[in-house]
Amino acid sequence: MADPAAAFHAAEDTALRTSADLAALFPGGVVRVYSVVPQNAPLPFVRIGDDQVIEDSDECVSASDLYATVHIWTKPDPPSVQLGRQMAGVIRQLFAPEFPIPGFDTVLARFVDARHLTDPDGSSHSVLTFHFALTTLAPEALQNG
Repeated sequence: MADPAAAFHAAEDTALRTSADLAALFPGGVVRVYSVVPQNAPLPFVRIGDDQVIEDSDECVSASDLYATVHIWTKPDPPSVQLGRQMAGVIRQLFAPEFPIPGFDTVLARFVDARHLTDPDGSSHSVLTFHFALTTLAPEALQNG
């Protein structure tokens, strides 16, 4: 089975960067998405790449549970607190049950939780967690199909 985290990461990055609704919330309409945040990156931005994959296969189906975390940082002024929440809402809609992950069938796509925090520097930090159950048919099942 291919790595579901790699496939998800690529799909996640594309979905975030091409979302018109998310772009409308960024200055200049350009969504800043990072896996590794550059030093002194301007706020707001989204950081992706934290995930956990749990194997759930059997003899017929290759399956995994994927838990993915998305981080949103916004400026340390009161309107930005709401901006982070608005961005979180858009991202929740992007990863709806129909969210396609190339090479996998998405059996379950669900939002788990959101935490809206204030970092020590005063910036607003939202943390979103998603759970995806992904499957592919095992090669033996395809041959016996």
